[in-house]
Amino acid sequence: MAQSVEALNVTRVKRSRKNREVYVIEDPKTQRTVVLKLYTADTHARRECKALSLCQGDPHFVRLLDCHAGDDYSFLITEYVEGETMAKMLVRQVPLEPRKVIELAIDVLTGLQTMHEHGIVHGDLQGRNIIVTDLDRARTKIIDLQHSVKIKKNSGKAKALRKTPQEHIMFPPEGKDGVIDQRYDIYCLGYVCACLLTGVKWDIDPPEPICALDTRPLAQPLWKIIRKAMHPDPEMRFGSAAEMIRALRNTLRGGN
Repeated sequence: MAQSVEALNVTRVKRSRKNREVYVIEDPKTQRTVVLKLYTADTHARRECKALSLCQGDPHFVRLLDCHAGDDYSFLITEYVEGETMAKMLVRQVPLEPRKVIELAIDVLTGLQTMHEHGIVHGDLQGRNIIVTDLDRARTKIIDLQHSVKIKKNSGKAKALRKTPQEHIMFPPEGKDGVIDQRYDIYCLGYVCACLLTGVKWDIDPPEPICALDTRPLAQPLWKIIRKAMHPDPEMRFGSAAEMIRALRNTLRGGN
């Protein structure tokens, strides 16, 4: 499969990372644009294929068209969607209005709720893994599920595929120990919301003066939600995606 990529109509290399290469190609069979992900590790392909398969039918995830994980080669083919990742949006350093951040967060959380109901933690919910397909209507798709892990029924926890550095604010503290649950994803989304709200990718905690001086409509109740989502103690965060959705919708209705 890897050798045959050169024979395909490759539009561009979308992303190249340590364990995979991502191509945007035109499928010669259907003549439609798709995303081809080539993996060097079959475990990553299996994880993403399984997670995507469980989430099929939910519009917050790309459609899985084909997959294979084996010793010889591993790949995934998914639909290609137009849009911009939240990480690319931050490059412009233009803060989004609080209402728009709330609407986007609700949409992402709706997708996360589907994952969590299937007992899956995304495990790598960063701005680059969320595509905004329609900013006006706040429509998103969650991508790159190769780090997703299954929650064990007996403990309610999952063993993370990789440990994350404790010193970076974008990762929850429990990531350093490698034992996570659905509240890991909630923390990560809280961080993304903080970045979108300020137009800056934070390397440390958002300074309190900036938060306190944000006088835009809905800003203060949203900051309150972000602080809870990003609490260092998982027990103090929202317990589920549904709980955070309720808090955000309550804010839109004028609640605190």
